Amino acid sequence: MVESVVKYLEEVKISYKEFDRLMSFYEFKDTIIHKQYFEDMCSVIAKWFTYSFETAAMKITTYDIEQSVEKVVYESSNSFDEHTEPFILSFDFSKSYQVNGRIFFKLNNIKHKEKIDNDKLYLDFIFYELRSILINHFVIKKLQDSSFMDDTLQLPNRKFLIAHLNNLTPIVLKENIELAVLKIQVDRFKAVIDEFNYDIGVQVLKKLTEVLKRNISDTDLVTKFDHNSFLICMQDVKDDIEISTLAQKCIDDFAKEEVIVDPSTNQKLKKTICVGIAIYPKDGSTLDELFKNTDIALDEAKNLGRSSYEFYKDDQNSAIDFF
Repeated sequence: MVESVVKYLEEVKISYKEFDRLMSFYEFKDTIIHKQYFEDMCSVIAKWFTYSFETAAMKITTYDIEQSVEKVVYESSNSFDEHTEPFILSFDFSKSYQVNGRIFFKLNNIKHKEKIDNDKLYLDFIFYELRSILINHFVIKKLQDSSFMDDTLQLPNRKFLIAHLNNLTPIVLKENIELAVLKIQVDRFKAVIDEFNYDIGVQVLKKLTEVLKRNISDTDLVTKFDHNSFLICMQDVKDDIEISTLAQKCIDDFAKEEVIVDPSTNQKLKKTICVGIAIYPKDGSTLDELFKNTDIALDEAKNLGRSSYEFYKDDQNSAIDFF
């Protein structure tokens, strides 16, 4: 499919019509990325395909390989049986043990099917772009139906992170790649609770959640790690510059956020964060060791002052803090 995408983008260069259509798609993509709930995202996708390709209906199914069970996770108001319908457009957005999903569109007739087939390059491009979005939203849906979710911030929690990393680390070792873990903490968060109240503290954490989610890529994962700490998992990092860029962007963006603490006086609160970074497997061969070293790196970042980040270094482990 990657080859089809490249070929399509080459055609876009010489076609104003395709360029306009491409811009329209990216507006649609930006809309669904920011949908909080899986069903809302699916509804927008169904309406967009109806408008753009005159599809009659949409369905999304998942398949549990271990239990050999197929489940419908979304179906538009015009239900249909994809196994008996003569004209169907389908796309496998994931084939894995974590998420095994397929999206179906009902077409109107043979002429409609032929029209769709003639637009294969554009459709390959669309589905390539939608794949990671569908997977991420479906994972979040599974979290919302389980004990792996922080209800207040609507983020995966520590329990999910550990399960996720236990599945991911063997792949990292096998593929000989690196995985970065960034631990983020609000500077002097306890002072917010002491000076104001718990509700203001929650508002601060929600602002930070928005910043972190806005800055990570489709393949990264942000989780609520403990009471005022977050952890970002970056997969297949290229170099330290890529990690540093993400850490600094999160620091800079959060420093601009404001929380209104007194609407009558328009009093606003601004906070900062520090980030500690460790890389698997070089900074820890086990999750416990990896988490411990992110803590050490975070402490070193705090020692540098507010709005700082620091990578874990071996010599940090031998340092003793008496205060």
